[in-house]
Amino acid sequence: MSTATGRVLGAVFATICLASAAQAMRLGEPPAGEGGIYWTEWESIHRSNLDGSNVEDLVKSRLRVPLDIALDAAGGKMYWTELYWDSSTGTIQRADLDGSSPELLVAGLGFPRDIALDVAGGKMYWTERGEDSGAIRRADLDGANVEDLVTGLENPGDIALDPAGGRIYWTEYDWDLRNGSIRRAALDGSNSEVLITELDNPEGIALDANRGWIYWIEPGIGLITEVTIRRADLDGNIEDLLTTDRYPRDIALDVDGGRMYWVQSAGWEHGEILRADLDGTRAEVLAAVQEPEDIALDLEGGRMYWTSAWQATIGRADLDGSNAEVLLAEAGGPENIALDTAGGRMYWTERGTDTIRRADLDGSNVEVLLAGIARPGGLALDPSGGKMYWTERDKIRRANLDGTNVELLLTPERAPSDVVLDVAGGKMYWIEGEYYSGEGGIRRANLDKRRNPRRRPVGAVRRRPRRTQRQDVLDRPRG
Repeated sequence: MSTATGRVLGAVFATICLASAAQAMRLGEPPAGEGGIYWTEWESIHRSNLDGSNVEDLVKSRLRVPLDIALDAAGGKMYWTELYWDSSTGTIQRADLDGSSPELLVAGLGFPRDIALDVAGGKMYWTERGEDSGAIRRADLDGANVEDLVTGLENPGDIALDPAGGRIYWTEYDWDLRNGSIRRAALDGSNSEVLITELDNPEGIALDANRGWIYWIEPGIGLITEVTIRRADLDGNIEDLLTTDRYPRDIALDVDGGRMYWVQSAGWEHGEILRADLDGTRAEVLAAVQEPEDIALDLEGGRMYWTSAWQATIGRADLDGSNAEVLLAEAGGPENIALDTAGGRMYWTERGTDTIRRADLDGSNVEVLLAGIARPGGLALDPSGGKMYWTERDKIRRANLDGTNVELLLTPERAPSDVVLDVAGGKMYWIEGEYYSGEGGIRRANLDKRRNPRRRPVGAVRRRPRRTQRQDVLDRPRG
């Protein structure tokens, strides 16, 4: 075992022991038959019986993962598909173009992928993948009157509309046959046909209906070394426009301006937005963004919008890449959880949304207690005293259990990561440390902010910045 690993395990072991002791003192033994285990996963909170049986999902993160986006620029709205990774179910949402007034339009979908709008016809269309097969579906722009248009599809991907021509176009890939295709049907789903076949996993379809061109991205299968942006006429004559060693994910056209825009991955957690002429020449990078997934254009407003599945955000910028901003950032994901069993509540921190939340023990009545917290981490409760304690990036704070009366207790020497309480002994304990150096320790302080006349540190500390209350060094691991 490495020294750094030993330090981490030692800190974790001490935290578990202290947490167990603090829980016993604070809450007492649970009533017979009512004991339970609560825990957080990536974007959810669960509970089970003490023997591991009867696992329940209590709370799931609110923003899920945004996938694809479409704009109603005249109506001032953006629409997008979202996916819950843990359950492979999704929703369709919309909001104003500045990210305000979000609405849930359609819920309980299988795996909604791409979305396209026929604003004049008052309809939205999307591709959806289920457990056994996929489908093309549509609904009114407010989410009402959901219809199945084409069913029994093999992995439908991206979708584009030609409302004037009365057609839907989409990409599809058959994993068994290793065959990709571009298909189309009437707007009501009738007269489905295959236009182009024997493609390598086509994605990101866009139409220049007036000139009769279909554009798409072809990343290939397996280890990707080259990705091509292609187009074809309606007779299926294919032309390669641009080849890159990056990974283009989606494409959008400014036909009148003679430009195509696309987003692409450029390595782990990195990405770019680019544009080029419609024949693939004069390619340029407009903006660097993290893992962009989909792109849509508001040509009259001079803006482009994109989603980032990895970052769980929706962003926008001017068409030249300037004035980039994040409109929606709700990645959520609970990190640390604490229970008030007597009060029937659970509390947790969410680093993705910088909030502390609480809910009933069955997951209902979720409330945001505190927002705008800098990297909330550990959380501990003193129900008898009506207080909750938590760590931030460089602070430990407390507040009433309803989030009021926030107090700064102290600023540790190193970043605090977890906190537990000994209410009967009037102490709080926390871990602090630096990930890269491996230096850290377990510390404690009084709960009432009083300074003791004498300090009795167990281990030496190089420097002691001024703090707001007494701290004891309990353990300082050495390399």
